[in-house]
Amino acid sequence: MSAGAIASPQLLMLSGVGPRETLDRLQIPVVHDSPGVGQNMKNHPAVSLRFQPVDGYSLESDSPRNQVGLRFAAKGSSIKNDIQVQPLTSGPLGHEADEIRVGCRLEFPYGAGELTITAAEPNVQPSLDFRFMEDPSDRERLREAVRECAQLFEDPGFESVISSRIAPTAEEVGSDALLDGWIARTLSIAGHTCCTCKMGPESDRFAVVDQWCQVRGVDGLRVIDASVMPEIPRANTNATAIMIAERASEFMIGQR
Repeated sequence: MSAGAIASPQLLMLSGVGPRETLDRLQIPVVHDSPGVGQNMKNHPAVSLRFQPVDGYSLESDSPRNQVGLRFAAKGSSIKNDIQVQPLTSGPLGHEADEIRVGCRLEFPYGAGELTITAAEPNVQPSLDFRFMEDPSDRERLREAVRECAQLFEDPGFESVISSRIAPTAEEVGSDALLDGWIARTLSIAGHTCCTCKMGPESDRFAVVDQWCQVRGVDGLRVIDASVMPEIPRANTNATAIMIAERASEFMIGQR
């Protein structure tokens, strides 16, 4: 099964592989009690700083949307490159020249969320609770990233492009409480959901698959997508997902 980090745990639970409490509540016959299905859900929480361009600013329509990126480790962090800053160059579709946006992304969140099904029907959207910013370190590091980014774009080298910062305001940047509020109001995610059927040893009761991507407690079933990642990569997830698929295909060919 390769349905992605949202649909794979959903399909497992609908098929009776998942937390017994959830399955019993929805009257789904339990094939295997696997408490880790849907747990440990992660993504990269992100916010966008907004800037007013100078009069006459324009962006060529064929210019790449992402042209440069900055990665760094937050102060006091033991995790390398846990912050990413990426100018998006233009505003939203239809208003490309109205503003410049710069994304700040927490590449390694400590906090994890939960995916649960709310009905025994495949067409009903699962409940996604990412629980972003509940971990104090996550709040502190994303707050630092925003402040570093705001300071970076005050450099005189940007005077020919940027007129002023729209958001967050100087008052918000100067206050932990106000900045936390701004982050909470503007927080978004990347398309990087993962870890909902995580790989791990048999001693870990929340490990859904083993090192060969085989679902524990079920014969003849593998999950091969971003859901089996035991931890979120500090980068976009596509290359890691491709690696998982290539490696798992080797396992399957070898068995045949």
